[in-house]
Amino acid sequence: MLAVATPVQDVPAPGVSPSVSIAYADLNLTHAAGIAEFDRRIERAVDAVCPAPKIKSLADLQAVESCRAAALNRASAQREKALASARINNETLASVR
Repeated sequence: MLAVATPVQDVPAPGVSPSVSIAYADLNLTHAAGIAEFDRRIERAVDAVCPAPKIKSLADLQAVESCRAAALNRASAQREKALASARINNETLASVR
């Protein structure tokens, strides 16, 4: 499971960041189709954590862009670990055969 989290200004409790877990055990991350679906899931999670503002002031839009950048940055490292793990597991499986 990968989690996308980022600090948001309107969080009720101090120090709490909204987060969304992303399941990917059902995906084959050694194939392009699996990676593409994984990336779509990450994008949907970022959309959930950083929704577009109802009031479209410049400050609101900048806050959303900042939130999205932070969420994608956090997810990126986890994404790379998941892909590396899939490659290692695939190589290990191939060498056992």
